[in-house]
Amino acid sequence: MTAIQFPLDTPLLRSAAAIVKVLRDHNFEAYFVGGCVRDLVMGRVPKDVDIATSATPDVVQEIFPSTVAVGESFGVVIVLREGIHFEVATFRSDNAYSDGRRPDSVSYSASAAEDSRRRDFTINALFYDPLEARLLDFHGGRDDIERKIVRAIGSPGERFREDKLRMLRAVRFAARFGFMIEAGTRQAIVDAAAEIKQVSAERQRDELTRILTEGHSQRGFRLLDDLGVLAYLLPEVRDLKGVEQPPEFHPEGDVWEHTMLLLHCMDETKKEVSGVGGQASGKSMEGGEPGSQKLEVRGQKPDAKGENSEVGGRKSETAKGRASAFSGNWELATGNFPLPWNLSPVSYPTPLLAWAALLHDIGKPATFRRAPDRIRFDGHVETGARMARQIGRRFRMSNEETEAIAELVLDHLRFKDVQKMRPSTLKRFVRREQFAEHLELHRLDCLACHGNLEAYYFTRAYAQTLTPEEARPKPFLTGSDLIDLGYAPGPEFKKILTALEDAQLENQIKDRESALEYLQRRFPPGRGT
Repeated sequence: MTAIQFPLDTPLLRSAAAIVKVLRDHNFEAYFVGGCVRDLVMGRVPKDVDIATSATPDVVQEIFPSTVAVGESFGVVIVLREGIHFEVATFRSDNAYSDGRRPDSVSYSASAAEDSRRRDFTINALFYDPLEARLLDFHGGRDDIERKIVRAIGSPGERFREDKLRMLRAVRFAARFGFMIEAGTRQAIVDAAAEIKQVSAERQRDELTRILTEGHSQRGFRLLDDLGVLAYLLPEVRDLKGVEQPPEFHPEGDVWEHTMLLLHCMDETKKEVSGVGGQASGKSMEGGEPGSQKLEVRGQKPDAKGENSEVGGRKSETAKGRASAFSGNWELATGNFPLPWNLSPVSYPTPLLAWAALLHDIGKPATFRRAPDRIRFDGHVETGARMARQIGRRFRMSNEETEAIAELVLDHLRFKDVQKMRPSTLKRFVRREQFAEHLELHRLDCLACHGNLEAYYFTRAYAQTLTPEEARPKPFLTGSDLIDLGYAPGPEFKKILTALEDAQLENQIKDRESALEYLQRRFPPGRGT
């Protein structure tokens, strides 16, 4: 037990301390516990607060007027206070874990010390008394934080047998905080790596998404690979290793290194924009008002030139040099556009963008070909899109999420043609729902190889001038109009409507009258209708 005073100067922490006080006033022990205490020790502002208490769930529900019983069998009750949800859990010890996920049953215990022994890592087994400013540390968690170590409590092998997802959690914490995984804990993960497949697909997906989006994705995926876990979770990503690429377009190395560098660029962008969105308090992490900083891309110019194969090439820079050149302020991919697909610095990167970044070249190993002129990957985006759909289904992503990620993979090379597209094609390209992710994926892809952002700047400038009415104008003629004019629905029907929309997007027709003239000229009645 250590005397230590943490500032409780946020609404979240003040409300949590008030719940502890109410429990104390009813003669029960109560403490902040877990990740929130770890964050306080590390000088971070917690995003949520969990509370551990000697009060049983029925008593907690009697004491507090607004509660939700979400896990009574595991001693967990949600207490609502001032619009904030707090998990209040009864001290407990866990019995056998027959499914490698959760205990078959739990037994309530009378002490925080016993409760601490069921937790995963020492850094997450800290308790804090906000009323008396005392830190309860039963397993050396504070020392491990100072030494930057992730260490399992007790026997690492036993902890991972209890809940195999803890292997991924160890990686996530090590990546997020820049910690080392303690040798015994690390070896236990290596020994049990194959057992990660016993974890439900949904839990695997959610933990991988956190690794991808918390800002340390490259470190996390390199660690997953080093520990042997990646080969069981995402063998398709592991297969990127050793797949050569044409050096004139990919000076950074093989497909694995390119993908890791792209993740690094995404991580660095998250760091650069994190101060723009601010915290829940509405203040910027940098201390200013949200959005007060104008973000601009440095080190790249709109007139950058280069070979426009696989989105150009630049031989004068090394990938390593570009990766380390992230400095100053960076503009978000989409800026403030009238169309409804801006990226937000608060939620950057979105899960869609992060998964597409990981999988964008997943089809290259299967399409590798050493041609007379250079290495080629004919059809790798189509193959990659199919593989992305398979991966999405395997991890139980929704159909919408799976298809959106597959489209990002499928179309990530289309930017090389944007300056040659017909106006109608370009407008259709930029008006799609997830175009912010498409544009940002292209930027990251370029930064992770040749560095040529010419197509990025061209597309961004074009999209900034496009109004919703220009991108998706109200049609002058509809399907009902065609029927009234004597056109029968059939194979030509969609072709006619598409041609009319193309002409309207390209300003060839500007009103109903010119649309009718166009229709009569291109598709005279009776021609196959």
